[in-house]
Amino acid sequence: MRAFIYIRVSTDQQAKDGDSLDEQETTLKKYANDQGYAIVDIYRDEGVSGRKESREGLDRLMSDVKAGMGDIILFTFLSRFGRDLRHYLNMQEVLEKCKVVWRAVHEPVYNTDTPAGRAMIAQMMTFMQLESEMTGERIKVVVEHKIAKGEVVSGRQPFGLKIVDKEGGGKKLVHDENNAIVQTLFKEFDKLRNIQQSINTVQREHNIIITKKRAASMLRNKKYIGEHRGNLNYCPPTVTHELFYRVQKKLPRAIKSNTNRVYLFSGLLRCGECGKSFGGSACHIKSKRADGTEAKYIYKTYKCLLRNNCHKSLCDNKNVVSEHTLEKYLLENVERLFNEHELAKSYNAQAVSKGDSAKKKIKLETDLKKLNDLYMIDMISFDEVKKRQAEINAEIKSLTVTPTLKRMSEIKTMLANEFATVYNNADELQKRQMWQAMIDTIIIDKDRNYRVIFLT
Repeated sequence: MRAFIYIRVSTDQQAKDGDSLDEQETTLKKYANDQGYAIVDIYRDEGVSGRKESREGLDRLMSDVKAGMGDIILFTFLSRFGRDLRHYLNMQEVLEKCKVVWRAVHEPVYNTDTPAGRAMIAQMMTFMQLESEMTGERIKVVVEHKIAKGEVVSGRQPFGLKIVDKEGGGKKLVHDENNAIVQTLFKEFDKLRNIQQSINTVQREHNIIITKKRAASMLRNKKYIGEHRGNLNYCPPTVTHELFYRVQKKLPRAIKSNTNRVYLFSGLLRCGECGKSFGGSACHIKSKRADGTEAKYIYKTYKCLLRNNCHKSLCDNKNVVSEHTLEKYLLENVERLFNEHELAKSYNAQAVSKGDSAKKKIKLETDLKKLNDLYMIDMISFDEVKKRQAEINAEIKSLTVTPTLKRMSEIKTMLANEFATVYNNADELQKRQMWQAMIDTIIIDKDRNYRVIFLT
């Protein structure tokens, strides 16, 4: 017979029972040789839960089963093959169709040859699944309790943070020598709204290369504001809440770096009819000068991406907005628009309420810490802790007031310092950065009306 050898171990199982991959392999090879089986291949899944349906080694094994490459699957214990009843029954159906049997060499009592044997296997698989789920629940409770106390529960941590020992036992996160690099990445993206250009600045200033995928993940990681899974004081913050949430707002509209052409209003324009972004495009125009020589111009425009992508029936906004026309309009009106903006009118009211909100937030954060102390002395249950934590966190979130003073002051300073003169002497990339530093969104409706929303 042709034998497949399947071996699997989860990290905790390997540590507790010593049932390592090498030991399983040795046992199964010996069994195959003693029975006179020809080994087709060895399929490994290391550190993978038996409840996980998609496993690299098992998926490859089942593919070879369907290809008719073997007759029997060997594993040490039934639990090595899986711990999920539904998944096991689905696999068993495939094995029966392919006329492939299996053996748990340390549990010869199991067989699929009789109805009683199949019923026994299904029953045991049910109990194994139940045990796995109960273990998972116990682990989840322990992990949540550790996180609530600010303890680290996994080894891999975000760039710029490291694990150190806590006084009295356990582990915690603190800043490491790369913390300044993280701050640079956030500040540059906030300024440029472009991940690749932010990475380039990090590389230039700190002599380190970060991939685009990793940078995007870093910019979304709440541990950089000290939060993790409901604990608002999990670790020391790297950036301010204000900066972090500005970045979150800009990420969905990050400028793509797939062309060398600079569009001044990339990521800023949105359709007033359907809410989708306006995308930039360009055409090359040739003309004759008076002296007979040929001149080449690049004419850049923006239009609704939903309508442009073959969905004309879903949006009525037919406008094709010239970059030059929009630029001219903003230069002539930006100061007036800023002064009229509704956020400028509501700023004083927000500033008055901010002090009271800040005091209440401090009190609520203190209450969160007290919950952990009450749990440690068995004054309340863990379920009560979770419920009250959720209530307090929701209340803290509702108190958040956007701190507008600093940003509005920066915009006023930009406009007061001969903005038009500075702008006209800048290159295209610098011009784009100037608009990005002031404007959050420009909404364009089907009647070509512009509504400019400034950053706050």
